[in-house]
Amino acid sequence: MSCLTRPDRLEAFGIGVAAPLAVLAQRRFGVASASWLLSAGLPGRDAGAWLTDPALDEASRERLVDGLTSLVERLQRERIVHGDLKATNFLVDEADVWLLDLHAVRRSGPAIDRGLRRDRRRFLRNLEPWPALQARAQVRLEGRPSAP
Repeated sequence: MSCLTRPDRLEAFGIGVAAPLAVLAQRRFGVASASWLLSAGLPGRDAGAWLTDPALDEASRERLVDGLTSLVERLQRERIVHGDLKATNFLVDEADVWLLDLHAVRRSGPAIDRGLRRDRRRFLRNLEPWPALQARAQVRLEGRPSAP
């Protein structure tokens, strides 16, 4: 398990994660070919389900996007690359947001800046159905609105 997938490490940066219970690895010829991180269950639904919920009013959607953007800002500030910031990798319950799918999380390496840019772009794609919210998040993350 990467040191950044440990909950105490990510939580020290203000990033909520589910407590890991076990890592299962599939080996072929003595080399890990696939692995799974099993985590404790948490309440809530993924951010994709929340964002597209027709019962969610605009003010609530805006608060949700603000909370998700705050988490991405913390990742960016600490130079932590997640690798797949799609909406289903955020778990949301009321005001709490947790990050899921931690297998590719890293904080160092030669391509960290490229990884941070990819994370921002992937996160912002989640918000394409809501252009005003997407632009607001982009200004917070990149300091500029998207091009028309």
